[in-house]
Amino acid sequence: MSEQHNVVHWGAAGASYDLLLTVAEGAGGALLASAISAFVQRISKRGNAAPITEADAVNAARSRLCRRYEVGYDDLAVMSVDMDFKNNRATVVVEGLDGTTYEVEVYRHNGNITVARIRRTPEAK
Repeated sequence: MSEQHNVVHWGAAGASYDLLLTVAEGAGGALLASAISAFVQRISKRGNAAPITEADAVNAARSRLCRRYEVGYDDLAVMSVDMDFKNNRATVVVEGLDGTTYEVEVYRHNGNITVARIRRTPEAK
């Protein structure tokens, strides 16, 4: 089951990691397993520390809104982008053709830009 979990989240690297841990379960395997685990944690932290660019934040926000609300990518006009470099987050505000405003907060997780929250405000009539 853990191999399936790693393949979903880590791809081939996760499957290779599981295979190495399985092989390393012999004498001295605990030492090898802890070294591999520390290496993977360092790589993960380094990927999350990379700063988010404004273009990446806007792209991630628009892409998620397209999938969730079935709006066109180019139909979302960027109103503002607020970059929080201290917490490595960004808040993107876009407006759809129908006047609906979307506020999307994104952050970096496992080397990818991930959506933390979405606030949707329909046009007032």
